[in-house]
Amino acid sequence: MKYTFACLFSFLFLMGFGQIDQDTTLKKRVEELQISSSRIYENGTVSLSRKQFLTMAGALEDPTRLLIKTPGISTANDQANSVIYHGMPAQYHQWSLYGARILNPNHNSNAGTISDLPSSSAGGVNMMSGQVIGSLEFNGNPSDKSLGSLAGMSDIKFRNPYKTGLSTNLSLIGLEAGFDKKFDRDQLMVNYRYSTVGVLTGLGLDFGGEKINYQDLTTKYSMNRKSGDYSIYLTLGANSTTKDALDSLVTEFKDLQESDYNAKILIGGINHTYKGANFDLNNTINLSRRVVHKTAEANIPINSSTEYENRATLLSLNHNYTRKYKNLSFGYTLESWLDNQFLMKLFPADNEGQFVDRRIQRTSLSVQPTANTIVRLSKRFTLSSTLGISSQHTGVNLIDIIGHIGLGYKKGNLKSNLSISRTAQNQSIELALDSFFIQNQVSVNIALDIKYKGVGVNIYRHQLGDLSSRNNRFEILSLQNLDNLPLGYTDPNDNFLDVDNPIITGISFYSDHTIKGFNIHSNLTLQDSKVDYYGAIFTGGTARSPLDYGYIFNIRLQKEWKYNRERAFGLSASYHMRGGETQLSVSTRLSREWGYTEFIHSAPPQLKLSDYYRADLRIYYKPSNRSTISLDIQNVTNRENDAYYYYEPLTQKSTLKKQLGLIPILSWRVDW
Repeated sequence: MKYTFACLFSFLFLMGFGQIDQDTTLKKRVEELQISSSRIYENGTVSLSRKQFLTMAGALEDPTRLLIKTPGISTANDQANSVIYHGMPAQYHQWSLYGARILNPNHNSNAGTISDLPSSSAGGVNMMSGQVIGSLEFNGNPSDKSLGSLAGMSDIKFRNPYKTGLSTNLSLIGLEAGFDKKFDRDQLMVNYRYSTVGVLTGLGLDFGGEKINYQDLTTKYSMNRKSGDYSIYLTLGANSTTKDALDSLVTEFKDLQESDYNAKILIGGINHTYKGANFDLNNTINLSRRVVHKTAEANIPINSSTEYENRATLLSLNHNYTRKYKNLSFGYTLESWLDNQFLMKLFPADNEGQFVDRRIQRTSLSVQPTANTIVRLSKRFTLSSTLGISSQHTGVNLIDIIGHIGLGYKKGNLKSNLSISRTAQNQSIELALDSFFIQNQVSVNIALDIKYKGVGVNIYRHQLGDLSSRNNRFEILSLQNLDNLPLGYTDPNDNFLDVDNPIITGISFYSDHTIKGFNIHSNLTLQDSKVDYYGAIFTGGTARSPLDYGYIFNIRLQKEWKYNRERAFGLSASYHMRGGETQLSVSTRLSREWGYTEFIHSAPPQLKLSDYYRADLRIYYKPSNRSTISLDIQNVTNRENDAYYYYEPLTQKSTLKKQLGLIPILSWRVDW
């Protein structure tokens, strides 16, 4: 109801302003929103330009959400933009900006989680607005661009100004105002956004006692010089969610809680690129700072006072040099990052009558140098190789060999690529807190991609290792998505399973065709994800891993009708379907004792969620080159998919939580 009312409010607001005057002398914008048959997926890489995430259905002004339209990728929860690549938890997905990694760049990172605690990689909405992002490139393994991430890396680049002027964008996601300025050789972009829901709650509208608010400011200054192109950028964000306890219409224990969540985020950096006659150079330095604090309290029917705090600072560097010759190119990349984090969880232990205070302070320095070579063996064959070291220093020195090798073949419309990689990723601080051990996590990946014209097939295999730690029985935790993990604190020696040899295999079929002006993309992924369980009361054996969906199917349709040089009407529809995940069973006994959801860690995941279905629709109209009106509807059929099972204190039972229904986002963008 709250989204429907907000959408109606936005529509009336739009109609009150009316249509703007046309400016026939205005040059066509660089990012003209026309549909073309450009491919966004190839060899495990997803490339999204500004055109795609302003016209494809289900974007909600956040390009990350469009990744689920591509082969082998899904999401854990409609409330957040988590990325589940080939059945690997979202914690293995990482972010970078101009090639150098950054902290999680999302507002309300606790959205959609069981524990209502922040996610390490996802959130409700990207703090870098869809109005300022120029491109997003996701590289899933095996890839030479994501050797420091098990699942894959999403790299963001900001757009360049296309003219001098003001812009506004009014939508349910946020109210935005931007300014672009083009100088002789320099460019300036500034964009500010404030949460529309925050404005409505400020006007007195009640959304079930909950107040969700966020705001962000992004600025970029670009310079073109003889020594190369320079960009200086900064994004500041703040978000909060406060909820009052309800005294009526209580349906779940959460209604009885008073909670306060707030976060502040800073991400800034400098990028330098230079393209010479026979070499390329790229340098990026990024600084990220994130402070999150969460409290929740209720005394009836149980004492559930909890507190969470995370302070993180990340300084990262990416230096890349490539030398090019006729049939040969070689170069090197140096990645390094300094990570300092403090994590604290304070929660009640009702069975012992005391609070448990768990905290960790960690500073780590990681250095990742790699050397790469690309050789054209013949007219049809190309060989690429990358070899390097992942070195982490956190009191304990951890060193892993990483690398990638690829063999490409091209003849006419036939293209194929065989790719193998070994990757290493720093263990999440959440796992370090709860396993009392620090260990790099590794994966060995292989994929074969064959494509003929608009039809292709991708065959892949991933083998994960060192998921949490050796000689410690907390490995099961890393197989569950940390976004949905209230971690257990029972004795690991007696009650936790050992986990070994997680192997993910799959095959994806995909096609791109244009039929009578309609761009049609479809893909089907068949996947098998197994892991060996043994120990505790379980006698041992191979069983499904939690995110073994079995299958993922997508179909997307797009078309644009142009009436003249300025006016256009566009339609985009998509459908996403996959198998349900398997979750650990909820222990009602332990949950009743501890006061929050506790799982049974002595047996493999057994609770099977139902299959996931979602249809999205986007309609947009351009009355002129200066104005675009769009309606983007996520989950147009209003299906409430299964989210997760949790312990509900009011009923003292394991309870199924449902995801969100229909979410309509009406937007009106104007270039003044």
